[in-house]
Amino acid sequence: MIRNPNSAATAVGVLIAALFIGLRVFRQVHPHPLTPYDSYIVFGAGIILVMLLMRTAVAATVPGSYTFPDARPEQYPQLDRATFDRYAAELEGLGFQRAQDFSLVGQGGVTIPSFCRLYVHPREKMYAELAQIFPAGRSPLPVLCTMQTVFDNDWSLGVGNNQPQPAAVFLRNPHAVGKAMPGKSPFEVWQTHREWRQQMIQDLSIQPQSVSLEAYRAHQQIRAQQRAERVRKGSFLAKLSMYYKRQVLPVYEWKGDWPKEAEKRGAPVFER
Repeated sequence: MIRNPNSAATAVGVLIAALFIGLRVFRQVHPHPLTPYDSYIVFGAGIILVMLLMRTAVAATVPGSYTFPDARPEQYPQLDRATFDRYAAELEGLGFQRAQDFSLVGQGGVTIPSFCRLYVHPREKMYAELAQIFPAGRSPLPVLCTMQTVFDNDWSLGVGNNQPQPAAVFLRNPHAVGKAMPGKSPFEVWQTHREWRQQMIQDLSIQPQSVSLEAYRAHQQIRAQQRAERVRKGSFLAKLSMYYKRQVLPVYEWKGDWPKEAEKRGAPVFER
């Protein structure tokens, strides 16, 4: 989770000021007219500073670990109880069992203003989460319903009724398959999740792991560490370009290495 997806844009403003000051200092120690070679140096240094500053800003918003303190709905007056309770009843009707009500605290004790409820489905070996996030100074986000299967060999599948997040391009894990289905009901999320999950089992020869509160927390810590590491690696410029592209053209599915691995095994590529 990125706590503030707009941090990169904020960093640009800071960078412009820093470059202006840096150029003034450069002119003090280098008063003669700028040659084309000097311009290339200044421009190149500016690009490097842009990438370093923006990567640092984005990385600072990605927690490398979480804690899950207990919480109660009454603590959150902005909680959409009608939707939350309707989703909860639908999940329980599908056989999910409530495991914990909690809020999220990121690395370093940074509170992520949210109310979450975790469900487990022991027979299906599946998790479901209900959550609502309350960004500071903004209206609460809609109640989200996501379902997740954790497989062996580090694979996982998550399907939710959330809007696709452009900032996810910084965090994409090739083994963490996902699909966004904005506005869909828990039952519709459930149907799609089970369809994709069965296809992954068939294509990749993987199996769902047993579910428990402890296993859920352990998996979340692993994924948090992997996300933080991915932000620090790879071409940040390419990811930044993709981030702005995704703001205009959202992507609702992420299959990662699934098609490639399926092809290696001789399985047909799964298409909806």
